[in-house]
Amino acid sequence: MSRLRLDHYLAFFCFCLSSVAIGLAFWPRTSLDQVIPPQASEEMTAFGGLQKVPEVVVPLFTGDVSAAAQISTISAQAVYVMDRASGSILYQKNAEVSKYPASTAKIMTALVSRDIYPLERVLPVAEEAFTTGTVVGFQVGERLIVENLLKGLLINSGNDAAFVLANNHALGYQGFVQAMNEKAKALHLSQTRFQNPSGLDQGEQRASARDLAILSHELLKDSFLAEVVSTKSTIITDETGVIQHPLLNRNELLGKLEGVIGLKTGTTPSAGENLVTAYQKDGHELILVVLESKDRYADTRQLLTWLDQHYVWKNLSFPSQSSQ
Repeated sequence: MSRLRLDHYLAFFCFCLSSVAIGLAFWPRTSLDQVIPPQASEEMTAFGGLQKVPEVVVPLFTGDVSAAAQISTISAQAVYVMDRASGSILYQKNAEVSKYPASTAKIMTALVSRDIYPLERVLPVAEEAFTTGTVVGFQVGERLIVENLLKGLLINSGNDAAFVLANNHALGYQGFVQAMNEKAKALHLSQTRFQNPSGLDQGEQRASARDLAILSHELLKDSFLAEVVSTKSTIITDETGVIQHPLLNRNELLGKLEGVIGLKTGTTPSAGENLVTAYQKDGHELILVVLESKDRYADTRQLLTWLDQHYVWKNLSFPSQSSQ
């Protein structure tokens, strides 16, 4: 066996030292400027292919390990908080556990509807569209454009709006639900399964906090849907403009807590109180998901206060790879 020459050993030793030095320079420190980096590539793919670039704005954690104890008292059984721009996870608790989504399922209903219907498309209201829970109050035979149905779906959380959108699918109601599950698979929502478009408790209808954050990220990419979920109240009409339906957003934080720009509430006996929140501050957007909460608004307020106290956004530079 041939032996390496001494200069080969020295060259290898120097290479190792330089690699360690570079690694330490970019290793997150446990002091006040500890970096909470963007997550692994799988997480980035789920949020639209986000990647590290030579210069990126990321949230920096400015507290210590004990800071998490300040939000350990929140009642929600599952929590996920994400920075939209970088994909960084700022806080999570049981984020991969499947829960009843309640009306937060309507986020997917809206996305699928945008995939298959033009906003100006007119859809009829059939008798079978009527359902239990919150409704807009559509009349049998009424005809509405998709734009107004989506407003009824997301602002008023109308279960009847969800069923009108689903029933008019080319393959019928079940075809629409199938499209919801296909889109969930395409977005890598591993803990999500839909059986109806409204969010009513049914069989295996489930979603995780992380999956709902991904869905919300997708919704906010659509300027029309982003505007709808930020609307506190409005009035929609049927195709003729004669029949009017007043809509009121039940999100108690919207319009009352500065920075809240949406997104969707949900409550059922099995789900408890669910809330997905889009929050904007100093040009940065966060998505917060709380599931199975006893007080979703108090939990979300507590999370936002904690985030404001323990995170800052800074521009970090990453070394670019030079050609060999």
